Amino acid sequence: MNLRLPVKAYSLVAVPLVFELAFVFVLVFFQGQLEESYSKEIQARRVANVINQGLADCLKAGTYGVLAQMGGGKLLISEGQSKLKDLYRVKKALMELNGLSDLDRRSIQTITSSLDAIMKNFPDPTNVDRSDKANYVMSLHVAVQDLLDEANLLLDRQGRIQEIEQTEQRRLRSFINNAVLFGVVFNVLLAVFLAGIFNKSIIQRLEVVLANAGRLVEGKPLLPRVSGSDEVSDLDRVFHQMAEAIEQATEREKALLKNSSDVIFSMDTLLEIKVVSEACRRLWLYEPAELVGAELDRIIAPEALDRARNHLLNLSKEDATCQLEVAVLKKDGSQMDASLSAYFSSKENQIFCVAHDISDRKELERQKEDFLSMVSHDLRSPITSLLLTFDMFLEGILGSLNDRGTKMAETSRRDLTRLNRLVNDLLDADKLEKGKMEIDKSRISAGQLKEMVLNSVSQQAAAKEIEIISTWPDIELNCDLDRMIQVLVNLLNNAIKFSDANSKIELNLEERPGAVKIEVKDSGRGIPEEEQARIFDKFRQVSRSDATEKGGSGLGLAICKALVEAHGGSIKVKSKPGEGSCFSIELPA
Repeated sequence: MNLRLPVKAYSLVAVPLVFELAFVFVLVFFQGQLEESYSKEIQARRVANVINQGLADCLKAGTYGVLAQMGGGKLLISEGQSKLKDLYRVKKALMELNGLSDLDRRSIQTITSSLDAIMKNFPDPTNVDRSDKANYVMSLHVAVQDLLDEANLLLDRQGRIQEIEQTEQRRLRSFINNAVLFGVVFNVLLAVFLAGIFNKSIIQRLEVVLANAGRLVEGKPLLPRVSGSDEVSDLDRVFHQMAEAIEQATEREKALLKNSSDVIFSMDTLLEIKVVSEACRRLWLYEPAELVGAELDRIIAPEALDRARNHLLNLSKEDATCQLEVAVLKKDGSQMDASLSAYFSSKENQIFCVAHDISDRKELERQKEDFLSMVSHDLRSPITSLLLTFDMFLEGILGSLNDRGTKMAETSRRDLTRLNRLVNDLLDADKLEKGKMEIDKSRISAGQLKEMVLNSVSQQAAAKEIEIISTWPDIELNCDLDRMIQVLVNLLNNAIKFSDANSKIELNLEERPGAVKIEVKDSGRGIPEEEQARIFDKFRQVSRSDATEKGGSGLGLAICKALVEAHGGSIKVKSKPGEGSCFSIELPA
């Protein structure tokens, strides 16, 4: 049956209930028939009793009437009168009978007419006429005979009615008894039948669903889908969908393990390898079967083994994940730099690891170190010497220069200054990235900071006739003076570079509860909204042409951000294209 479970449950209750209601209706109907039969029998008995009583009273009255007419005394006449009253009561009782057939009612009318004739001819006790005894007796005899004939006919009919109703009662009682027996047997059979259908429709299919649940856990193929469109079939369909999803996920995992460029492996809590992906063949030169069952020291270089073991063994005690860089020992004895990401699953009681080859990154880092070392030793010193030489030329210490020589010297000094700033920015960015930049905070005067910053940018501002206005209370600040000068000079240099000539730049300091806020505000070209989130990234500039037209390395704002955050503060920018920019720094007081 393609019915939902609630409908089946309601049917299991409703079908027997409908049968029982119908059965009760039938029993009530036939019980009514039986009651009606009893009523007819009782009516027939009542009519017969009234007729019999009337006949008895009529005979007694007639007898006393004859005796009185034949010469009886007053006692007989008085007794006859008493029986005459009984005849009146009989007549009244006959007239009050209900539920009679037309034939019985005509018989009652005939009997009452006969009674009227008897009562009419009954002798008067005050004037008894005994001269016509024969006529009186004859008329009384005729009236009594008519009454007896009609009464016997009525009694016969009432007797037949009683026999018929008694037979009908026996039949109805037998039918009701058989119906009760049949109803009980049929109800039991119906319950067994419905239970069998429910068992076949629900229980057996539920057993299939339970079996599929076990097979799903064990990873075995599921049994065929159960039929129907109820909740059981829906549940089985969900199990099949889950099995398909799990199978697809398993296939994806296998494909991931097979095709991953990283080595994926799992270990138990004793750091014994249980499963390893096929990437180990390409990266580590091991076959997967060679590593299954091996311990961690098989693949980790001795110098990195203790640190790796400590991190991995502490996973189940502290953090559920960890990431570290290790040197992997390949099968041929060579080493490979790898980033090891590990995750401990308490449910599986295993450590799942992903080893990513970072040899190329490490090589780039080594090249970067070599480059920075070269910049620091091989470029910085010659640039400093050249700057000192050009300063001496421009100051006339080494002799006087003509106008062309002075202009060339100034241009060269400016280019060397820019190159020197780039070198310093590169070295500072590297120190900040490695966390080697030292911040030496102390209590300093805000006025001193402002004076030194303005002195550093005065020449650049004067060259473009830019006025720097300031609201700057002389309070104490808790910061590294040199680093904060570096930050503010960088921000002011940027403001000067991107502001029009004869414009104004604001440098403001505001004291706040538990903090101070420094703002550098210009009226230059502004920064597009989509660039504001990335303006503090390394080597990031608003326009590609800024590096050549405005100068700069794209490291200045990144260094500013790192230095401010090293102070425990924050830096942000608000800007609208064409309306200028406002860089705000917030530092702890």
